[in-house]
Amino acid sequence: MDFTTTAQNKRNNSHAMRKELKDAVEVTNRCQRNWDRSKPIFDEDLETLIHVAKRSPAKQNETHYKVFVIKDPDTIYKIYRKTKHFALWSEVDEIENDGKTNTADMNVRNSQVWASVLFGFCDDWDQSVARSAIHAIMDEKEEVKANVIIEREKQRYFSMGISSGMVALSAAMMGYSTGYCSAFWPKEMEEIVPGFIDLKILLGIGYPHPNKNRREHEEQLNKDIWNEKFKTGPDNEKWMYPSFDKKIELKIIE
Repeated sequence: MDFTTTAQNKRNNSHAMRKELKDAVEVTNRCQRNWDRSKPIFDEDLETLIHVAKRSPAKQNETHYKVFVIKDPDTIYKIYRKTKHFALWSEVDEIENDGKTNTADMNVRNSQVWASVLFGFCDDWDQSVARSAIHAIMDEKEEVKANVIIEREKQRYFSMGISSGMVALSAAMMGYSTGYCSAFWPKEMEEIVPGFIDLKILLGIGYPHPNKNRREHEEQLNKDIWNEKFKTGPDNEKWMYPSFDKKIELKIIE
C-alpha cells in the first residue's frame, strides 16, 4: 500500500473526513440507553467490528483479553436482566421518607446492553502473563514478581480499553449507536454465557429507538408510582438517565 498517496487522497477530502470523525466521537461519547432491535447489524459491518476488536493495538502485540460477540436476542436479554440495579435521581430519598414506597421498586437496570449485538471483553490471564512470567522466573525476588503482576494487570486494562474504544468508534462511523457497561457481577455473567470468565466490559451496538430520547431506559419499573409522585410531562424526564460533560484539562507543549 502506498501510504503517501493514501494520505494525500485523504487530505484532499480532509474537511469531510474530520467532520465525520468528530461526529462519530460524539456518538460514542453519548451512551445509548434504548434500541430499535428490529433492525439487524449488517454481517459485513459486524465482521469489520470483530476485526477491529482483535487487531487493535496492544503492548508488543500480547494477548490480554478475549472477545465475545453475542447476537442471540434471548442471551442478550438475560445479560441485561442480570446487570446491576440502581435508583434514578435523588428524589428516591423523598419516596423512601414517605414510608409507603419500597425504593427497590424504583430501581432500573443498565439497558445499554440490551442492543442488537453485544461485545464482551474478558481477561485472558494465561496469555497476558506468559511472557512476563519468564522475566519473573529469571529474578526470584518477590518484589520483582509482584511488580510484574501489577504491570500485567495495567496492560490488560489498557488493551481492553483501547480495543473496546476502537470498536465503538468504528461502529459510530458506520452509523450505529453504542453503550458501555461495567455494572454487573462477573460470576452471574458466567452462568449465562459459558466461558464468560472475568468479564470486564460490555459494549452494546445497534440502532437507537426512533421515538425515545437516548437517555430514556428501556423498562419503566412501577411507572405509575413515578407518575404519581413526579408529574414530568410527555418526555417523562424523571425516567431518563442523567447526562454529564467531562472536563478534560488540555496542555499543548510547543
